[in-house]
Amino acid sequence: MSELPVQTMKAVFDHSTTAFADRPSLSFVNGDPLTFAEFGDKVRTLQALYRRMGLRRGEKVALLGESMPNWGIAYYAAVTMGAVAVPILQEFHESAVHHIVEHSESRLAVVSERFMDKIAEGDFDRLQGIIRMDNLTTAPEDGLRGKVLE
Repeated sequence: MSELPVQTMKAVFDHSTTAFADRPSLSFVNGDPLTFAEFGDKVRTLQALYRRMGLRRGEKVALLGESMPNWGIAYYAAVTMGAVAVPILQEFHESAVHHIVEHSESRLAVVSERFMDKIAEGDFDRLQGIIRMDNLTTAPEDGLRGKVLE
């Protein structure tokens, strides 16, 4: 592997998505893997959605979901654009999830359909949008509908 002049998450991401473009990166167990190039494309597409929904450098994205490729995509989309990922354990009670989202000042949340009920009824001051982790589309109540990633 070639030496990276700067070892930031973004530098490693950019290097990996080009140097290992055709190699597998993420997959479900026994599933077809995404290549690093496909992973990079999906990360950049989700970053565009984050920006359209108002996310800026230094702001927070709450992540609540089970282990799946889209969790990694949501995480890398946040951290490689300079946002802060706020992972939330799926086992936490709804009140703990609300507390973390509110006190972290998360602007967006990426949530698995399975755990959507843990966040849906919350009253959050800064949260401006929810993205479904399962297919990386916006939740209907956000007014941004339609499939984001093919």
